[in-house]
This record gives sequence, structure tokens and C-alpha cells, in this order.
Amino acid sequence: SRAHYFRAQDLANMLSSMARLSFRPSESQMQDIAMLVADRLPNFKGDEIALVLHAFVRLRYLPPVRLLQDICRATSGQLSKCSVGHLALMTWAFSQLHWRPPGQWVELVVMEACEREQELQEQELATLLYGLVTFCYKPEQPEMAVLVARMGYLIERGRASPWQLTAYVTALVRLRQRVVPRIAKATLRACYLMLPRFTNVGLAYMLWAVARLAVWRDDSKKRARVSKLLWNVPPDWLAAVCNEVWSRLPSMCAVSAPLILWALAKLHSCMHRPSPAWMGQFWQVAVRLLPHMQPRGVVALLQSSVWLRYTPKSSILQEVSLFVSIHDCHLPKGMHTHVRMLMHRMNKLRAQKHWAFQMKARGLLPPYSLLTALRAKRRMLKRVDSQALQSQHKMRLLAGLQQPRGNQQQHVLKQQQQQQEHLQRQHRGLQERRQQVQLVQATEHQGGLQEQWGGLQGEQRQQQKRRSQFQKTKMLQGRQERQQAVVVREAHAALKDLVAQVQQHLQRDQEQRLLLAQLASGARQEHQQQAHQQLRQHRHAQRKQQKQQQHAQHQL
Repeated sequence: SRAHYFRAQDLANMLSSMARLSFRPSESQMQDIAMLVADRLPNFKGDEIALVLHAFVRLRYLPPVRLLQDICRATSGQLSKCSVGHLALMTWAFSQLHWRPPGQWVELVVMEACEREQELQEQELATLLYGLVTFCYKPEQPEMAVLVARMGYLIERGRASPWQLTAYVTALVRLRQRVVPRIAKATLRACYLMLPRFTNVGLAYMLWAVARLAVWRDDSKKRARVSKLLWNVPPDWLAAVCNEVWSRLPSMCAVSAPLILWALAKLHSCMHRPSPAWMGQFWQVAVRLLPHMQPRGVVALLQSSVWLRYTPKSSILQEVSLFVSIHDCHLPKGMHTHVRMLMHRMNKLRAQKHWAFQMKARGLLPPYSLLTALRAKRRMLKRVDSQALQSQHKMRLLAGLQQPRGNQQQHVLKQQQQQQEHLQRQHRGLQERRQQVQLVQATEHQGGLQEQWGGLQGEQRQQQKRRSQFQKTKMLQGRQERQQAVVVREAHAALKDLVAQVQQHLQRDQEQRLLLAQLASGARQEHQQQAHQQLRQHRHAQRKQQKQQQHAQHQL
């Protein structure tokens, strides 16, 4: 009832306190608070707006889209006054509210963070990177390289938590950033030291990101290429991860299990492959989680087992096939044939293993010798092709070296000119981009002033409406008080009449009781008198008889 008297700072502090106490008002009250925030939005500071958005996330309230758009417009000119932590908090809050802010606002936030990179710490950087990953934002490479380098420097100093490490490696994958081998080694070492502190989902996403960084897929060439990070993933690290996953198998969830097996299958080229006992226990847990698993997760499990050349038991395959047949309608287009192909390959692998076992039991030559011979032949052919390509490349280099020196100098000069032109184009593009951002800021500032003026007018109208409503409520309260006073008086008079009537009845009852007592006492007296008279008469008759007897005796 008093919320309309609060200032902007009071509203921010009130929402932050409710979020910390985990006290959520009703939906209507939250809507009223959101309307108050929209009315007082020009009076908010950037840090206070960050607190309001964080409170909305903690209280699980989705504000209207119009309010979020107004917040972006209001904060676009106040980003330089906000602290780095509140900038990261705003990006995180927008990502948790499932709303993607405009790209210009995100660019301004990234530019402001790059300018103040020395103030960024692990928590702020991880929160900012998580928000950028959620927005599917693709910033400029120089700007993003600054944030990635700062986070790598902090991780190298050993000042990162498990959640921050997961956010960092996930951002490297999503934003397509590369790091030097030294930072990659420090990141792997920090993950190795923090393995017991990871949650199940955090461990799964960390391992998935490391696998994606290790085996990078180039979409332009349609082939898989290996980055430098792959050679820095030691087998001991993967063995420690497998042991940690083994200890957590009973508490594994339906989200983390497919991701972990997919990542281990991707990293099997690092000279470490899970044992058959480990795979059997993992598949038992996965079958228990099948009812809670998405169809894509089941496909990932099958694909990972094919990559690792492991075939589960026939009962497990039957349950998986039954699950796939039930959820066939939920599979995306083109995945039906992929699932059938995976199941066929699983059955084929199982049949090959059974045949090899029978051949060994009979003492015959196992089929693996034939397979190794075929593989050796393929490798030899690949080597011949690679040698031919290398010889062609050498011939081209020799042809280039045999050219006259003047042509080489001209070629070098052309390359330098092209590099200079490329740098000039980048510089012009940056200048044009800054001019566009400045123009957008100016237009947004003008629109913000107009909206502020309209907001002030609307606030004045609302204040007038509130005053009139307050006066009406006062009038109604006065009428109600008068009516209540009249009712109280009437009730008091009625009570007095009732008391008088009760007193009269009591007096009448007392009089009647007195009369009855008097009548009873009079009747008793008369009865006593009659009894006395009868006694006297009886005594007189006895005396008379005695006298008569005495007279008769005297005569005799």
C-alpha cells in the first residue's frame, strides 16, 4: 500500500532483500512492483538496475518485454558509471530471463569490459562469458581475445573455481576462440586439481568442451582437424577423469551421462580408452536413466559406443531399441536412419566378437590378423599419397626459388601492400562502427529524453489520480466511521433497554418469591394452631374422662 512512496533506491534495496531472504510476493504484487520500476526507471542508477534484474531472476519472475527493452535503453548511457561486476550481473540476468538484448547493447558492454580489463576478476569474467555464450553472441576477434587472455592469465595464477573453469572452456568452444598451449596446459591442470569439487553436470560440460577443443571440426573443409590442445591432453588426465566418473556413477543424471561418454569417445585417440568393465557399469547406469533421457542423448550413447568399439549386452540393446521405437516420433528428421545404422553396426560388432571367440576356442587363426593387414595396406597407401603431395609441394617451392630475384621482391612488395590495405580496411571498419554506435547512442539518448518527458507527464497524471483516489478513500472512510458511530449508539441504547427490562424482571421475581414465602409461613402458622387446638381438645377430653372415672369410683 505504501510502495508508491518508495524511491528508486528503496525499490532496488527492497527487491534485493526479498531475493536474499527467498521471500516471493504474489504474482499481482510482483506486477505492481514491475510497474513501479517502469515508472521510476529514469531515476535508477546502473548498479541499482543490475540489482533489480538479479532480484527478478532469484524470485523467478519474468518481467514484460517492454520493461526489459526500456532497461536496455536506460542503461546504454550509464555503462561507464557501472562497476564491472554489475555489468557482468546484468548480462547474466538477461540470459537467465530468456531474453536476448539488442546486439548494440551487448557490443557496448563488451567494449566497456575490454577498456577496464584490469578490474575484471574470475567471477565477473566467468559471468560475462556465460552471458555471451547464452546470447550466441559473436563479437569481434580483438575484443574477445582480450577477455579470453585475461581469463587465461587468472586461471594460470590458480584463482578459478570449477564453475568458472566450465564457463571458460565452454566460451572457448561457443565463441570459437583459441589459446596458446601454455594457457591450455594451465587450464587442464586447474581442472585436474578441481575434479572432486565439480558437480556432475559441470564435470560433463567441462569434459565436453575439452573434447570439442581437442578435436576441432572445420566446417569450411568438411573434415576434422586436430588443434594444439589435443597433444596437451595427457593419458593420466583422462584416467583421473574416468576414475572420478566411476566414483560418481550411482549419482549420475540423464544430462551428464551422454555428454561424458561422447567426450571420452572423442578423446580416445589420446592413448587412453575406458576398460570394458567401466563401459559395462556405465551402460547399466545409462539403461536405468533411459526413461529420463532425451532421444539425442540415446543417439550420442550409441555413437560413442561405436567409436569406442564396445558392444553392450543383448538385454541392454533390446531395451535401447525398445526405447527408440517408442520415441520414434520425437526424433528429428534424418535421425531415424542414423539410429538404425548405429544399431546395425552394434550388432555387426557383436557378431564379429562372437565369431572371433569361436575361432580362438577352436585354435584357428583369429580374424584380427586380417584386419591388421588391411589397416597396414591402407596406411601404406596414405603414406604414398602424402609423399607424392610433399614432392609436388617441393617442386613448386623450387620453381618459386628459381624465379629471378626482382620478381620475388615485387611479390613481397605486393604482399606488404595487401597487408597494409587490409589493415586500413579494418581501421576504417572500426571507425565506421564507432560512428554508427555513436549515432545510435545519440538517437537512443534523444528517444530516452522524449520517453523521460513522457514518463514525467505520466507520473504527474498518476500522482493526480492517486491524490483523487486518496481523497475518495478519505471520504469513504469518514462515511464509514459515521455510520459505525450511529450503529454503536443504537447498539448502546438497545443494551440499556435490555438491562432495564432484565432488572424489572428480576424485581418481579423477587416480589413473587417474597409473597410465596409469606403465604407458606402463614399456612404453617395456621396448621400449627390447628394442631395445638386438637392437642388441647384431646387433653381436655382425657381429663374429662379421668374425672368421670374418678367420680364413678367415688360413688362406688
